[in-house]
Amino acid sequence: VPLKPAALAELKSNNYLLNALCMLAAKERGGTYGIGVDGAGNVLESCVLNVAIVDGHSVLRTPPFRRVLRGTTVRRAMELASEHLVPRGELAGVVQGPLTVADLLAAREVFLLAGDTHGYPVVRLDGEQIGDGRPGPVYAALKRLLLEDAATGNAHHEPLQAGGA
Repeated sequence: VPLKPAALAELKSNNYLLNALCMLAAKERGGTYGIGVDGAGNVLESCVLNVAIVDGHSVLRTPPFRRVLRGTTVRRAMELASEHLVPRGELAGVVQGPLTVADLLAAREVFLLAGDTHGYPVVRLDGEQIGDGRPGPVYAALKRLLLEDAATGNAHHEPLQAGGA
């Protein structure tokens, strides 16, 4: 499936044709969402989700926001990880940088993030087991933190009123 051009990848649009093709290609291979990889072997994003891993050094890593959407959920997850999981020693750090399929296959955890609180752990990739084959503790902690964050209505949320003028 061809990757989205940068202009489409970096903005929120309603053009989901390539996203749908990515998902269909994944389903044909026994997967669910699919993960886009460029010609140089760099992991970009899933069909409508950002990719994150916990590497062998307990660092939360995501691809840079080049040719991918700067997803609000992955950005908030990175902030929450830095604020909560790093100080508690559950993570050694949070960084953005190039990721390859080999990085994903060697990771302790791989997960996809989007849509405020949606997270999907990846336990197999191209038929290979990720980590111990189960959703990991960092994914579980981030999912809990995202749900708590959404429920508390902190400064990252805007109150809305129903009704009109």
